[in-house]
Amino acid sequence: MSLLKKTYVWSVCLEPMLYLLWMDYIYASNLGVSRTLQLIVLFCLFIKFIISGFKIKVFNIFDPMYRYYFYFMFFSVFSALFGILYGAYILPSIPLSETMYMSIYRPIVEYIINIYYIFYFVILARFILTDSQAIDYFFKVFSFIFYFSLIIGLLDLVIMYFSDTGYPGIARQIRGSVGVGFRFHGFAGEPRDAFVYLWLGIGVLYLKDIWRNEHKLTITKLFFIFIAMGLTQSASGVFGVFFSSGLIFLYLFHRLTFKNKINLIFGVILLLIFTYIVVMISGRLENYLNGFLTLYDDLNTGNSIGGNIKEAMTNIYPLWHRWVEVMNLKILPLIVGTGLGTSSVINNFYMMEVNIITNPNANMVRMVYDVGVIGMLLLIKGFIYPIEKFNINKDMGLKLLAIMLFIIGAYFAHRSVAPFLFLGIMIIAIKDKFPVSLNKD
Repeated sequence: MSLLKKTYVWSVCLEPMLYLLWMDYIYASNLGVSRTLQLIVLFCLFIKFIISGFKIKVFNIFDPMYRYYFYFMFFSVFSALFGILYGAYILPSIPLSETMYMSIYRPIVEYIINIYYIFYFVILARFILTDSQAIDYFFKVFSFIFYFSLIIGLLDLVIMYFSDTGYPGIARQIRGSVGVGFRFHGFAGEPRDAFVYLWLGIGVLYLKDIWRNEHKLTITKLFFIFIAMGLTQSASGVFGVFFSSGLIFLYLFHRLTFKNKINLIFGVILLLIFTYIVVMISGRLENYLNGFLTLYDDLNTGNSIGGNIKEAMTNIYPLWHRWVEVMNLKILPLIVGTGLGTSSVINNFYMMEVNIITNPNANMVRMVYDVGVIGMLLLIKGFIYPIEKFNINKDMGLKLLAIMLFIIGAYFAHRSVAPFLFLGIMIIAIKDKFPVSLNKD
């Protein structure tokens, strides 16, 4: 197995390990162990490209595995053109020359990031992880990192609970000493990042069982993973559960037998009850809940926003602005969006900032505002359509779809690379395990 393949595997598996960031954001991108390895991989591929006489393997953007994602990207360009005409990229009464970073540079970066994610974590995986040995190595590395982060993260909380010395726990990042309190996060950075990573872990470990014909993702392991999810005390995680539940009923429920529909309803109810219990025993989440109860009246009357909810206003102002537009019968922006990056612009308007990047953390808010309902539906289709094209056992396909929907729900609550990483390894693992695994269009 080549060193390049191993480097690629580590660069992908370490991407969610935000603890390993060692440099501040530079030009809207962070630099850590994973990104450094990714730069090395891309540099090596560039050198191979030159040595080969500029011969390059061409991929079809309309391949069923990523067709709808590129439809989403094309539509996002249309949204941006509409946004330019609509004036969504500029602040009223402020010259464009004073908001260049926010109005031009950052939106371009947003498009580059979205293309990079699908290229590096999905398309490139199909060109690099081309044999069973490489796929097996991926699962081995991912499992080691995931369980290491899970075990150390839980042990860290045990030590914090019983410590008499004020032990602060694992910091958010290796270059800092800022803790997160008594909340699970392992080495995934923020607890909200850890919540998404835990769902990704379930998905990849299930794929590993499929690929190796094993059943090592046991109820006991799932129990500790869900306990860790609860211990993140993440408000984003709570919304992720609601988003996932909605996606499950929209995209999975009608595909099930009557018996499985009953089981699904029961399972979702248990998950919602578990989420409710977590909210009630967490003072932090309860404060968020109390803030949401008065939020509409506060926004409607112009009252100042206080408490924990103030920290989430970058996720709320874009939705509020769209709501006000709809009340004024301006419906088109909600349907088609105004282009990637415009949610940051509207946050600048409400927060009275100039040329500051204030993107929402919740990706659903970004999608609803930036590309509208149509763009958001295309994005969801981009992640689930490949599963629909797999010519595999129906039960297996439904489980993969359910896992992907939960990952998408978590991704909508907090932006992450998780659905791209899962999609990339799912495609190559299924195609290697079942060589004739694609339905014809």
